Amino acid sequence: MSGTRARAHDAGAHGETSTGRSAADRQSTADDPDLILVEQLQDLTLTSVTVHEFLHGLAALTAQAFSTPTDPVECAMTITRDRKPVRAAFSRSDSVSLHDIAYDFSEGPCHTAVEDRAPVYIPDLHREKRWEQYVGMTVQAGMRSVLVLPLDLETDGTATLSLYSTGPDHFDSATMKQVRDYARRITKPVRLAARLAAGGEHSADLRAAMDSRTVIDLAVGIVMAQNRCSQDEAFNILVSASGSRNIKLREIASAIVGSVSVTEAQTHFRR
Repeated sequence: MSGTRARAHDAGAHGETSTGRSAADRQSTADDPDLILVEQLQDLTLTSVTVHEFLHGLAALTAQAFSTPTDPVECAMTITRDRKPVRAAFSRSDSVSLHDIAYDFSEGPCHTAVEDRAPVYIPDLHREKRWEQYVGMTVQAGMRSVLVLPLDLETDGTATLSLYSTGPDHFDSATMKQVRDYARRITKPVRLAARLAAGGEHSADLRAAMDSRTVIDLAVGIVMAQNRCSQDEAFNILVSASGSRNIKLREIASAIVGSVSVTEAQTHFRR
């Protein structure tokens, strides 16, 4: 947040900013933490190219907001749908262990927070008896206390905001209230990210469906040529082979196409 204050001060030194706001207006923004956060979220939303980049930036911003020089905090942001993580990012990109924890949704406080729709606080992982695998991975990564808050994204799924500290009993009642207030402020941007992530999933599913259809169509054409039969008869031959061998239709089709082609079949309009 100090970077935003510095930018506001530098811009204000020249009077009017590029957006027409006066130095006094900028100083007012710099003195209001809520306005600083709004500005940072706007910048992050506008400059992020991918959903993961946005989540990583938000995790880093959140970690900075709740860290002090003597007590650093790390943050993980996870978007879930149907109890499964679809996007996750961590404030420190070099921490492989905590990335794995963010994606591991089979057990742990993230799962519980989403199920119960309530925050989960682990004051000391060394004393925690639940979630043996999760606790072991988190302790191995050097963390001692964890606070997880669910974010209700309405129809766009659910997200969790997880804060990690290397010290026990790090998140007192005052800090937890600040985190809850902060979580409410970031819910709308995270909801937008979840919607974009869902759109990306839909596009990937559509591409996969088109690829599958292309391979099957090619295989039907090959069977028609080899057996001098109609399109319906060729397709039924593929279906029969798929059922009798208990192999997916696309795999049968891929094997047939592969037997006569050295390159993988591609959709005509794939980029």
